[in-house]
Amino acid sequence: MIEILHDSTNGYRYHIKAQSGNILFNSIPYSTRQKAEQAVNDLRGMQITRNQFERKTDHEGRFLFYIYDKQGKLLGDSQLYDSEMGLENGIKNLLQQFAKL
Repeated sequence: MIEILHDSTNGYRYHIKAQSGNILFNSIPYSTRQKAEQAVNDLRGMQITRNQFERKTDHEGRFLFYIYDKQGKLLGDSQLYDSEMGLENGIKNLLQQFAKL
């Protein structure tokens, strides 16, 4: 499920949620709702693969990932995970959501 929200920076972001309601992905901010909607439409034509994910660890030892398009432009990031296994499951779930778009 994709949800477009007005964020605290007076911009717009979209989230991709799992069936459980957990947020799998937070987009980069967009200046207008129309630009966020266009980004969502662009997602529908993309073939996202595992090599477009950059896995990271924050300063507290939690895990997250970034997703880039094929041109290397950042699309957004994940929630924080407590384990690498949780991170990999998040990627797997997000890839399943992308396949449904």
